[in-house]
Amino acid sequence: MSERSKKTSIPTLPQHTNPEEKAQREYQLSLARTAYNYMFSYLEPVPLSADLPKGEGFSLDYEAQVLRTFTPMAENFKNVIGKLLEKRTGR
Repeated sequence: MSERSKKTSIPTLPQHTNPEEKAQREYQLSLARTAYNYMFSYLEPVPLSADLPKGEGFSLDYEAQVLRTFTPMAENFKNVIGKLLEKRTGR
């Protein structure tokens, strides 16, 4: 690290770092990326994190908001599937 980096914790832009700092940053990023595991099994075009690092989880308030949104979506999904089945069976 440069003397400036050792003295302060002010982040620098990548174009203003030396090769040693760039290599260190690449290493830090490679480690950080292992903390995230994305999956596509629920909504194929939308990646979702299978797990989040400690301290980065959603708040209870946010999860409550998601549940309030999910209920009407599930009802809509049920209605659409029901109509599609009616259309296929002719009922």
